[in-house]
Amino acid sequence: MAATGHSLIKAKLAEMGAPLAGEMSGHIFFADGYYGFDDAVYVAVRLLDILSRARHSLAEMRDQLVAQGVTINGLVILSETPLAWNPDHTNPQGGLDNYYRSHVVGGTGAFVIVAENFASFGQAIIKKLIAEIASSGPAQVRHASVR
Repeated sequence: MAATGHSLIKAKLAEMGAPLAGEMSGHIFFADGYYGFDDAVYVAVRLLDILSRARHSLAEMRDQLVAQGVTINGLVILSETPLAWNPDHTNPQGGLDNYYRSHVVGGTGAFVIVAENFASFGQAIIKKLIAEIASSGPAQVRHASVR
């Protein structure tokens, strides 16, 4: 764990020689390419690039991380209006929150926070961050990798 803030996270990323770093605000920083760039679109493209070259599926990589002691929590935003082009994406059978519980979260103490709609997202993210901070215990740095 380190202090948050763009320049502080980038400095810790370089100090530790880590391939990527993240902060609880959701920013993810990569050590290569555009060093320390944390834009959401860039992160999504990098994730797709990594997945396209990976030897394992995303589910297998998730399972490897959980096996190494990483906890993956989730926050879902429910919507009564499904995407016209992909309704199962926003409203899968059994509910989005249950899908996350079955396929996304994992590890010791993993949980899903549900925002009932987009208007309640702010309160939901605060609740999630408080729960994660409360469950983190003393500051420690965990290293995990997917091979």
